[in-house]
Amino acid sequence: MKRILRAVVLVGLSSVAVVLLGAVRHKLIAVGVGADGIGTLGILTSIVNLGVVVFSLGLNTSGIQAVAAAVDDPSLFPRVRAALLRGSGWLGVAGIATVIAGGLLWALVSGGRGPSLLIIFALGLTVGAMVVSGAQLALLNGVGRIRTLAISNSLGAAIGTGATALCLGVSDDIALVAALAAAPVATAACTSWFVYRSREPRRARVGFRAWRPEFRGMATLGGMVMAGLLVTNGVQLVVRLWIESRYGLAAAGHFQASWTITTLYVGFVLTALAAEYFPRISGEATHTGSLNRSVDMQIRIALLLAGPVLLIMIVLAPVVLNVLYSPEFLSAVPLLRWQLVGDVMKIVGWAIAFLLLARKARLSFLIGELCFNAVYLLGVFALPSTSALEGVGIAYLLAYTVYVGVLVLLAFKESRFRMSAGSWLIMGGLFAAAFGVRAAAEEGSPLGITTAAALAAAVTLAALLLLLQARRREKREAEADAGPEGAVEDVRPDGTEGAS
Repeated sequence: MKRILRAVVLVGLSSVAVVLLGAVRHKLIAVGVGADGIGTLGILTSIVNLGVVVFSLGLNTSGIQAVAAAVDDPSLFPRVRAALLRGSGWLGVAGIATVIAGGLLWALVSGGRGPSLLIIFALGLTVGAMVVSGAQLALLNGVGRIRTLAISNSLGAAIGTGATALCLGVSDDIALVAALAAAPVATAACTSWFVYRSREPRRARVGFRAWRPEFRGMATLGGMVMAGLLVTNGVQLVVRLWIESRYGLAAAGHFQASWTITTLYVGFVLTALAAEYFPRISGEATHTGSLNRSVDMQIRIALLLAGPVLLIMIVLAPVVLNVLYSPEFLSAVPLLRWQLVGDVMKIVGWAIAFLLLARKARLSFLIGELCFNAVYLLGVFALPSTSALEGVGIAYLLAYTVYVGVLVLLAFKESRFRMSAGSWLIMGGLFAAAFGVRAAAEEGSPLGITTAAALAAAVTLAALLLLLQARRREKREAEADAGPEGAVEDVRPDGTEGAS
């Protein structure tokens, strides 16, 4: 548990730094270029994100699994490393060429009314840099270099923000290019430096025939991850268009605000946990007993760490929307609160989905993603709603509930995984508490808000006590073990080790 908590702190702080620095870049563009600049940057960012999903082929996820499974095999690891790094390099070049060619064609067809050449080339460079750095971060993650991963992300974001500030006032296009491309390119430079520096003599070159099978395996698993992301993004687009056509553009904005908040909040916790969790269970993938125990433990820890903040967010939903956006967005409070209740199930589903990825259960993983999106889409269309979009929030909750049920069945089929009674109890208790806090907070009276806050505080205290109890139990077991406890080492991809 100590290793898990350390990873949460390191990656969590890095994620906070990246998000805050990203907000600073957007603020700089808003002040220096104006609202048009923010709108343009949003469109360019959407294009980049789609390009990264397509051209990364999911290697930023499947690469972690492959590296972690091969890190202790001196004959397999060099082939996996070569497949991940060289394969992502080829994909990055393909992404750059395709995006630039598409941008030039766009400019030609539009008669010069499209983006400038500078922005077109920046789009291609950004996609290529993110594809390459994503694979390199997967390598660092897979071998356990969590601190290096966090440094690379934070340093890249800081350099990108500084470059954006320096480019303001030169020209609008140059400022937009800096805001878009500087951070990804700087991150790629940082990850490249950490990955390719080596104290060992030069390695023997791994030929294409040797690493091709490993790349094919990663691309096959990553392709399923990519397909799931594309389906999810497509469903989100359909839901946004449906909300806009039925309730208006303002309602679509409220949905976007609520979705962004839940994604950022849960993303902080789950990204931090995944940095240590996914490589660990990937190394245990062939040992179903230890794998199942690790997944069950991760469910409990994730719920105990994320649950209290989730309940606090339900209570403070109006404050959060007001601070991050404006009082105009307060009508999204009911939607946000239903989504936060659904995030209890999302946390459980996230932990089990990684089990399927660790076991390379590609079809099972995709089935789970399709089930979630199908139920969510049907729920959005079928459930009655108002301008407050409560039906959309309930559909989110139902979709994740079904998702967890499907994944539990698929995981049992894959590795005979069963959630322990303790995990079911924590999940059920937190789910009931989230319902209670939401109901009390929605009442809106001083008594209701006080009741919701008291219940959230009680759950927070209980979660802290359970975490401390688990930590003490782990410490006693470690002390009872034969031999002194060694320091956790930071294994580098070049085979050297350093204390972390």
